[in-house]
Amino acid sequence: MERSQLQAVKDTATDFGKGFVQTAVENPWNGVAQLLNEIPGVKVKELHSATPSGKVSFAEELGAKAGSIGELIAVTLATKYGAKSVFKLGAAAEKRAVVQTSTFGLAGAINGGMFTPSEDHDHLLTSRIKQGAIQGGTFASMSIASAALGGGFDGALVKRMSVNAAGGAVGGATHALLTEGLMHHRLASADQVASDAATYAAFGAAFTGIHFAVGKALRVPEAGPVKEEYPSQIKEMLTPFKRLSNEPILGPREGKFDSAGAFNPTATRLPDGDVAILYRAQDAKGVSTVGLARTAPDGVTVLERSDEPVLAPRVDNERLGIEDPRMTADPVNPAQWDLTATKWDGHNAQLSDWTSTDLREWHERGIMMPANEGTWNTQWTKSGSIVSREVDGKFVPEKIDGKFWMFYMGSRAGVDEMGLASSVDGRNWSDATNEPILPARPGQFDSNVVEPGPTAILTDNGINLIYSGGMPYEGGKGMFKYQAGVAVFDKNDPTNLLYRSDKPIFSPETSWEKENSSTTVHQVPNVVFPQGIVPDGHGGYIVYYGAADSYVGAATTRFAPVNRFDWLNGLTDSGQQSVLRSPALANPEIQDDKKKTAN
Repeated sequence: MERSQLQAVKDTATDFGKGFVQTAVENPWNGVAQLLNEIPGVKVKELHSATPSGKVSFAEELGAKAGSIGELIAVTLATKYGAKSVFKLGAAAEKRAVVQTSTFGLAGAINGGMFTPSEDHDHLLTSRIKQGAIQGGTFASMSIASAALGGGFDGALVKRMSVNAAGGAVGGATHALLTEGLMHHRLASADQVASDAATYAAFGAAFTGIHFAVGKALRVPEAGPVKEEYPSQIKEMLTPFKRLSNEPILGPREGKFDSAGAFNPTATRLPDGDVAILYRAQDAKGVSTVGLARTAPDGVTVLERSDEPVLAPRVDNERLGIEDPRMTADPVNPAQWDLTATKWDGHNAQLSDWTSTDLREWHERGIMMPANEGTWNTQWTKSGSIVSREVDGKFVPEKIDGKFWMFYMGSRAGVDEMGLASSVDGRNWSDATNEPILPARPGQFDSNVVEPGPTAILTDNGINLIYSGGMPYEGGKGMFKYQAGVAVFDKNDPTNLLYRSDKPIFSPETSWEKENSSTTVHQVPNVVFPQGIVPDGHGGYIVYYGAADSYVGAATTRFAPVNRFDWLNGLTDSGQQSVLRSPALANPEIQDDKKKTAN
């Protein structure tokens, strides 16, 4: 080859290299596209943001925005699903808001850092970093706003699109402020903020619709992965509940102290094997008292029911009711019963304590957790669940590290969350933490209410706590749907949460769990609210629950090894219930024992 020809090749290669480097730094996608387009027969389209200059028609401007939104959607879908693999936290629901914000922030940073045209050609790397920061902040703020509004990617499509459009508007305003601040060192004008808010609101709605369609097409579960991760410390856990009856076992009685409702029960096994149920009764004026019923050993056949309440308001701070009892043996004197319940005077709800030797005459010990005085719970206190061990069919509080422990519900800023208290003597209780032990989780079944259920069961493998979660729902008119979840804590340290269910283990299904019995007093529909638990005599438990603030229902559960839960959680709800009808199916080791016996 002659020297002149060689020089020409070198010049051509040098020019291409310079151009490629320049393009790659300005827009890495286009750099790759330019390189691939040098291959004969290959044509990769370069990406260019639609940024019309000069006077343009409305149609042209609309088309430009639509093209920009389309480009954002395409790249965001790719980076979102790619980013999820970077964050290994996706299966933990309590971290979902952080994960979602992180993945969308990363998606935005990739959009900005790689695919947004640079404005400052003299400092391309600086411009790349700025664009990444702008889009990362934009997308993260969108995610935070959507989560704060109770949205995201769960629920009805129309609701998702509306909430994410609102989140997009917040992100758009953030985009305008960051762009003008970082790129031009000035404040964004109101027109710029409004324009970007409108563009990103449209992006939020459009992205939600396309995300939904992609998820359906790929059969991606919208609520997260089926298989859950269980910490190695957890060996067993309570199974999802199965109803013992398709009808309530207790309900309101006309003309009596429970004429409006009989619900939210607690229970204990009696020495003769019968079950005593204490329940919240509501009269025609909406005042709550505590009634008493007795069932046969099966836990559902009602043999006796009191004609008068066994516990009723006597002093001013409970004048509108004593609500939601929970019962164990007395931590001070295990020979008698202890009852935690809530005093209500129309202004404050306060968790209080009573004791009894016969379940009929109750003596007040005092307020356990005063309202408006907690470390974090600056409003009401309710629902005390004392950590107890099953002893001869009865739940007896047991000290851990020299203290009794109790989960309870506290309120702050209008949100009800779960706290943890401790007591050395079983009489005087105080907060054990400076923050809720189980906080509310935006967008989840416990987004607005996290309330303890029956006594927390202490075993050699941990502390199992059934709890109720409240969340808004379509048509709820400001009220919440209540479903049951489960949490597991370290048996040696109740402040150490090991596991919290990602989805409910029990939900309202029957008409009497969804509809109130009264139209004259305040009651909440769509509620299952477990408060009582007793051994069933067959290795499992009967769980008593309130339904729609009106009735008492009964269900069963048992401890099962967590390695049985992966396949169980993969079934539909009806499939789970079918499996749980057979303890041997839910616990295959029972089958193994039977085979060994037969052999």
